[in-house]
Amino acid sequence: MGKCPCDFNTRKCPEALSTKTFFLGFVVALASIIGFVSSEAPPPPPNPEEEIRITHKIQDGHAILSCIVQDLGRRRIIWSRLSDPYPISVGTIRFHPNSDKYRVANLAKTNVLTIKNVGIADSGEYQCRVSGSFPLKEVISLNIQSGPRVTYFLPTNRSMTSSLGLSVTLPCEVENLKDKMVMWKDGRNNVVSLRKRIYNGDNRLRIIHNTRQEWNLKIDKLRAEDFGFYTCIVNYNPVLTRTIELINTEPPKIAPVIKHDTNFRKKISVMEGETVTLRCNFHSYPPATVKWYKRYKVGNKTKKEDLGATGNKYTLRSVSVEQAGDYICIGNNGMKKEGKARTRLIVKMTPTTVPTTTTFIPNGPSSPHVYYENQRTGQRRGRDAELTCFAIGQPRPNIHWTRHGHRIINDHKFKVKPKSEGRFRTHSTLLVRSVSSRDFGTYECVGYNQLGLKQIPIELYETKS
Repeated sequence: MGKCPCDFNTRKCPEALSTKTFFLGFVVALASIIGFVSSEAPPPPPNPEEEIRITHKIQDGHAILSCIVQDLGRRRIIWSRLSDPYPISVGTIRFHPNSDKYRVANLAKTNVLTIKNVGIADSGEYQCRVSGSFPLKEVISLNIQSGPRVTYFLPTNRSMTSSLGLSVTLPCEVENLKDKMVMWKDGRNNVVSLRKRIYNGDNRLRIIHNTRQEWNLKIDKLRAEDFGFYTCIVNYNPVLTRTIELINTEPPKIAPVIKHDTNFRKKISVMEGETVTLRCNFHSYPPATVKWYKRYKVGNKTKKEDLGATGNKYTLRSVSVEQAGDYICIGNNGMKKEGKARTRLIVKMTPTTVPTTTTFIPNGPSSPHVYYENQRTGQRRGRDAELTCFAIGQPRPNIHWTRHGHRIINDHKFKVKPKSEGRFRTHSTLLVRSVSSRDFGTYECVGYNQLGLKQIPIELYETKS
């Protein structure tokens, strides 16, 4: 038996969606019709500008489809059989009810779908799609036939381009149709035609049937809503489908939408003094102009400071704690709706042992300011002692105590009593019960929040009276 893949058509469109088709035949007669015999079609040469592409091979009776994505980031690859209302897999998680039929694996930038023991029932169009607001897609058609006079699609273009107001003919050519019927459906799953009759009531459409193989769909005076996907369907067993994309050569205007790729991060943490670059890329047409702002609070009101910077990235050098906070990038391409994204910058401070007495009140995100009322507290042996410290910051800090590098927890000897005071201040008291000689010495009060950490030493010393 020969396996006969054919009709490998690759294309690149503005949304990086392309299609390929291959047939698996089980008789040499079909191979002679198609023109060559091979167990695996050579993949198209890699194009570094392609964001997504599918390669394929038949191995040990299994169909192996590989979806290669250049910049996947945190997005997921979704495999679907277009005739099913549910996906086969999301990432490496199989969702299809017949999950034993499929195997999914990630290899670097490639997500591999294996269809086990491929047979006639597995015929159809399979789509590799990347999740996101503007997902990348690619479709491959798997048509498995057997017998000397099988019904199959002849090779045709898988995409057509045109412009508003012009006419276009979408190709669909079927060999050995016999008593079967041809239907066209649009991308919204509406029936456009059956045989030669138009069913959607649009007199701009008609079926071109000049030869027995030809079932082309012609659309006159193209409108914006006409562009998209159309599927030619033959009610063979299994059902045959051929999807054609109609592409507008004049790209429609698209309001800016942030690209959630590896360049964009919702939260960035750096140490004080480092250099950090914030990035925003927008999907838009025409391209968007990007401006940067910083958001801060004045009382109960939120305000926005224009940083005077434009472009897809904003760099801060020798960053300080005062520069922490929310940075906003806004993309504008002249359309009514702007694109917007926020990155929260967290600047962490290295621990310090410098005590501080402060009346500091934060007017924006701030690492803790830690201080004490008394740096040294005296007590006699056998009595209880209390050490007190305070921390101010935004968000409001937490406090814990350490001694000899170990965090103090509540037990028979120690008790930590925290107390929140207002929006920004925390007050903590460390109770040392029944003080003994080994309890004297230095304790550390540690104030911390997500923007930094500070610690100060407080001494417990022995008194004689």
